[in-house]
Amino acid sequence: MNDRHNQDTELKPDIAADTVLYDNKYRIISELGSGGFGKVYLAHDAAGKQVALKEIKKDLYTDEAYGQLKDYFRREIDILKKFYHEHVISINDAGLDPAMYIVMPYIEGSLSFSDWIKQGKSFTEEQIFDYSMQLLGGLKYIHSLDVIHRDMKPSNLLMDTKNNKLIIMDFGISKSFSICRYFT
Repeated sequence: MNDRHNQDTELKPDIAADTVLYDNKYRIISELGSGGFGKVYLAHDAAGKQVALKEIKKDLYTDEAYGQLKDYFRREIDILKKFYHEHVISINDAGLDPAMYIVMPYIEGSLSFSDWIKQGKSFTEEQIFDYSMQLLGGLKYIHSLDVIHRDMKPSNLLMDTKNNKLIIMDFGISKSFSICRYFT
């Protein structure tokens, strides 16, 4: 592993509660979940506000893959910076060195559609219609900014159960397609 990643602010495989990261900007509260590329933590920012902090897994930081991984993550950050819509996740902060992370709003009481389904819960016809319209509104907005999500699935749809709002998230493999318009 490259020495540039062996700093105190680097995310450890299992972060303990009260761990402070990134120049004392975030204090970890607990783990919210994990995926193929990283973990998401509930944290407090310097102002004490709850946020969701997503970090790329440490074992992906190999010398061979680091440059490509950093470019990939930078693209996700650049895409997220474009968004300001009630049905699309926004970004509060991000970093690439010494660790790759994205900070997003934490939505209390939220649940992914896949978790909803795993819990055996169902939807009323009215909820299906409402969430479908919210999803279409979010996708229309994303596409208006020349972005394709490319990984639309229940685990990437967050339900704000407190406000009955759907939020599209996880733009890790999304693409900007503005260049394609010139060739079609």
